[in-house]
Amino acid sequence: MGCGGSKDANAGAARFSSRLTVYGDHFNSDTRTLLGILKIARVNHSFEKVNMLNEEHRKEAYLAQNPSGQIPMITEGQFKIIGGGNTLINYLVNAHKQIADQLHPEEQRGEIEKYLNWFQSKMRPETQRLIRMIVPAKVLGGNPASAEDKHKQRDTIYGRHGILSVLDKKLGEQGPYICGDKMTVVDVLFYCEVSTILMLTLKSDDDLGANNPNINKWFLKMKHTEGMTDLDNELADIIRKFDLAEK
Repeated sequence: MGCGGSKDANAGAARFSSRLTVYGDHFNSDTRTLLGILKIARVNHSFEKVNMLNEEHRKEAYLAQNPSGQIPMITEGQFKIIGGGNTLINYLVNAHKQIADQLHPEEQRGEIEKYLNWFQSKMRPETQRLIRMIVPAKVLGGNPASAEDKHKQRDTIYGRHGILSVLDKKLGEQGPYICGDKMTVVDVLFYCEVSTILMLTLKSDDDLGANNPNINKWFLKMKHTEGMTDLDNELADIIRKFDLAEK
C-alpha cells in the first residue's frame, strides 16, 4: 500500500511503468484527493513530485510527458490520464474495482455524481478564488487582492449563508458522510479542498465547528481516516516552507 518511493519528475524520461503513478504536488488539492483515494482503498501506487510552486510543471521535463502542464496526471501501463479532478477520479473508479466497491458504491452513484458536479460548479470556483487571493500573486498568478476583497470572499465560504453552511445543511439532512451513511470519493475530494482553505486562512477545527457543527463532525471523522493525516502534514509543510498562509 501507499507510495513506493517519490522521485522528482525532472529525473526520468517519458517511459511509463505498469504501476499506477500519480504526478502532482501536495499543495494541489486534486493531487491529495487522488492519493487519499488510493490510500483508503489500498491500491498500490507510486508518486512523482512535480513542484508547482517552483514551476516544475512548466519545465521541459514535465511538458515532454504532459504538454498541457496540468497537474495532477496519472499514468498506468499504456494509459496517460490528463484532465480535471472528476476525470481522474472517474478513471480510478472504473479501473480499480476495490475503489469502486469501497468509495463509489453503485447504490450511491446518483448522489456521488450530483455532489461531484456541485463541487465543480459551486464550491471549487469560490475556494480557488480565495486561495488565489491569499497565496502570493507571484506564485499562482493574478493581482494581489485588497483586504476588503479577501474579507468578502472569506464570507462567501465561511459566512452564515456561504458555501460551508450549504454543505453543513446537507450533512445534517443525510450524514454522517456527504452522500449518506458511507464514505465515498466525494468526501475525500471535499475534505482535501476544505483542508487547504483552513490551513491558508489559519482557521482551526474549532473555528469550522462554530457555525457548522455537522461539517465539524464530518471533518474530524475524515481527518482521522487512514492516510489523511500524512497528506495534511505534507500540505502544512509546504505552506510553512513557502510562507503561504494569510497574513
